[in-house]
Amino acid sequence: AIEANASREDEVAAALRTAHARLPGLDILVNLSGRQRRFAIVDFDPAQWREQMDSYALSAALTTKHFARVLVEGRRPGAVVHIASDAAAQGEPGNSGYSAAKAAVVNFCRAAAAELGVHGIRVNTISPTYMENNLWKYGYRENRDAHSTTAQDFLSGIPLRRFCRAADVAGAAVFLASDEASFISGVDLRLDGGAGAKYWAWRPGEFNPLLVEEYVRTASPAKYGEGHTDVSDP
Repeated sequence: AIEANASREDEVAAALRTAHARLPGLDILVNLSGRQRRFAIVDFDPAQWREQMDSYALSAALTTKHFARVLVEGRRPGAVVHIASDAAAQGEPGNSGYSAAKAAVVNFCRAAAAELGVHGIRVNTISPTYMENNLWKYGYRENRDAHSTTAQDFLSGIPLRRFCRAADVAGAAVFLASDEASFISGVDLRLDGGAGAKYWAWRPGEFNPLLVEEYVRTASPAKYGEGHTDVSDP
């Protein structure tokens, strides 16, 4: 492991130089970095806004820059995958900074895919929705107000009736980085269980009710916070 702050260019450059020196054939970059800050628009601190933009959007640009630079100089193709969020394509109340930063990541990667394609470098993003490990990290009985979304809200709106898992993100990253995805670039792969495809007014949970409490009873946290879940229709 190499420790670095992904929003500081000198540290990103040094980390990638070290990585390329240790792994001369390195041609895959997967970036998952950032710090989320929730706040109301009417009283947010600009420092928190900048922190999110730096930790998500700037880190995406810096890691892509220094990773691609080595590949271009060596005339080698490669694959870049950034982990974004479904919040990049939707406005989430109380989470405007995060939504804006993740949207910046997605559109930066579209531009990078267009620009770096001539060098054989593919750039894609993955946009997960609410992660199952959050059930144990943050709990699932959040107080609800106009600027919050509970775990139950997410579960009730997902046609596949489960949360996104770490293995889902890992599998998508492996695919996008592999030769099987050699003609895929500039794509945002949504991991939302069909939530973004459904008609906005349809609430799956109202017709196939599944409470988070029931979900948690069938799941338990495992390594890396991922749950082992076996959820069947009630």
